[in-house]
Amino acid sequence: MFSKRYNLIKNLKLGDTVIMWFNATQETAYVKHNLGPMLRNNDITKNLKLMIYDDQRDKIIPYVNELLGDPEAAKFVDGIAIHWYLDD
Repeated sequence: MFSKRYNLIKNLKLGDTVIMWFNATQETAYVKHNLGPMLRNNDITKNLKLMIYDDQRDKIIPYVNELLGDPEAAKFVDGIAIHWYLDD
């Protein structure tokens, strides 16, 4: 069930659906300069929780480390979305 209190930056680069793909550097900049400030400065979305990554576990560490390693981007992040159906 979808909760209206959470928002994901959809990152399904291999899917056949309409998607928005960012590498870690691009997502960091987008969260820091655009999405994060927009969400926090809007009365309707200021309490929305932002989840990052939203992809498979195999590349989570370097991706998330880059984004959360930027304090200006990290202050807008509330959690990490992970897909658990692919394993090596």
